[in-house]
This record gives sequence, C-alpha cells and structure tokens, in this order.
Amino acid sequence: MDIYTDDNFHREKNIIPLLLDPINNEIWVKGEKLDSKQIPTTVSAIKIVKTLLEKIGREVKNDKLPDSTYAEDRNEFQSKIISPLNKVLRQKLGKDLPLVIHGSLEEFHVKISSELPFAIHIVEKIF
Repeated sequence: MDIYTDDNFHREKNIIPLLLDPINNEIWVKGEKLDSKQIPTTVSAIKIVKTLLEKIGREVKNDKLPDSTYAEDRNEFQSKIISPLNKVLRQKLGKDLPLVIHGSLEEFHVKISSELPFAIHIVEKIF
C-alpha cells in the first residue's frame, strides 16, 4: 500500500498505469481520466475490477461479482466493461488486463492472472 498526500497523489496519478478511484467514480490510465465514450460505466467497472483484484489468480463466478446488469450477461460484461477498458489500456500502455472469461452467457467465470503486466492502484480515503 502506498500512502500519498493530496499534492503527491495529484502528481503521481499522471504516471500510474491504471488507477481506480471509487471515491470519485473515476478511472485513470497514465494520467488520462476515462470518459463515458471510452468506458460506458466507470462505477460498475471499478467495482468489478476491484473484486477481481481481491481474488487475483482465482476464478470468480459472475453471481459473486458486484450487483450489476453487466455481471448478469457475459456479452454485456465483455462489451461494456472489459473490451473498452482493454482498448484504452492497449492504446496507452500497449498491454491488456490479463483476464480469462469462460462459460455460458448467463453463467460464466472470470479470472485476472496473478501476473499483472502493469501496476494497478485503487484509491482509498484513510482519514
């Protein structure tokens, strides 16, 4: 865990490869805040990626993901969260989120590889 002052955080967020900010519902890639054209739902994406990171290297069944219509349908999950996020990551970092999805449309499993190709930071307010 890294702890930053507000000033240090604002400087550092420009170099952090992937930053998930559930406090402000923002996703940043190398200092660029993603907008709704790049990723349709930052709130759900943050919750889902955070859950997968908490269980890194292990499969998570879609009904164990945070409540969201995106977690109910594999096509929605991939087209509204994973593909848009990976598109930006490829453009900015030249890398994808190492994610494996398998199963049917309504019952699927997701896993993030334990070997991440870039750093991912999640903002938490301590005080």
